[in-house]
Amino acid sequence: ELTLADDRCHFVFGGDVVDKGPGDLRLCKLLVDLKRQNPERVWLLVGNRDLNKLRLTSELSEEALALSPQDVPRPHWDDKCPSYAEYLEDNEDTRVTRLKWILKHTLGCDKTFEFRRQELSELNGKIKI
Repeated sequence: ELTLADDRCHFVFGGDVVDKGPGDLRLCKLLVDLKRQNPERVWLLVGNRDLNKLRLTSELSEEALALSPQDVPRPHWDDKCPSYAEYLEDNEDTRVTRLKWILKHTLGCDKTFEFRRQELSELNGKIKI
């Protein structure tokens, strides 16, 4: 549990809470709980690592998943990034595969999928070693 030291303290969290390791969900919950307990003294800012995950709602929608792999746009900012169709040469075309490609090749957070899988496993009491 997070607490403020005294009634004079204020707390500003500068964002980028996600993609740092297998504890992001728990840290998010702690920060939100602290904000709820101290709404006038706690400010939670959204960082680019947090904000860019909003893309996933559209990029993993049924409509987006219906696109053929050749029609999934390659990131325009990285000439070396494999297209989704190229990525599928070694992978099956599933929602999970698309998510892993997006995280690694368009969001620059290739460890996030495993971080989240590990954390969810721990939270569910099913730790795999």
